[in-house]
Amino acid sequence: FGWLLPVLAIQLSYIWIGKTGVPGLAGTAGTMLSMAAGMLAVGISEETAARGLALGAVMRRHPWAGVLATALVFGLWHIGNGLFFGKTWDETWWQVLSATTFGVCFAGARLMIESVWALAFLHGLGDWTQFLSPGAAPVWYQIAVMAFELVWGILLTAVAVRRDRHAGEGGRG
Repeated sequence: FGWLLPVLAIQLSYIWIGKTGVPGLAGTAGTMLSMAAGMLAVGISEETAARGLALGAVMRRHPWAGVLATALVFGLWHIGNGLFFGKTWDETWWQVLSATTFGVCFAGARLMIESVWALAFLHGLGDWTQFLSPGAAPVWYQIAVMAFELVWGILLTAVAVRRDRHAGEGGRG
């Protein structure tokens, strides 16, 4: 699970990065607890669907295609925020891009650790810290996170594919 430590650091970083420059989380204890439960449910449902069922169906035979396809579908799911939840289309397309790179990172992590449960927790934690942080992260930070997620997801996928190929050859050579 050491491969997840950089992802954990990013999820927690939203506590300290906010447009107001004020670190922390905003809300009452009740709000924070109810949001924690809600965001954990989101993490479980989205990770089970995207990285559990969808990626799980193709990850052994077509890991690279599975990572790309599930990341794109995961990103496009977020169009609903513009259609149904009143987000502007600028915000929505930004979130689609962000969710796609997040999807690459978490798909690579799924291949590495072969489980969705830690990912569900990290997903929920990230949503929770972002919702309760005092303002959106600056654009430069969001771009840096997306770049990291893309690179880290590709690296994790490459390492997992190599590990699985080596294991499939009986550990030879």
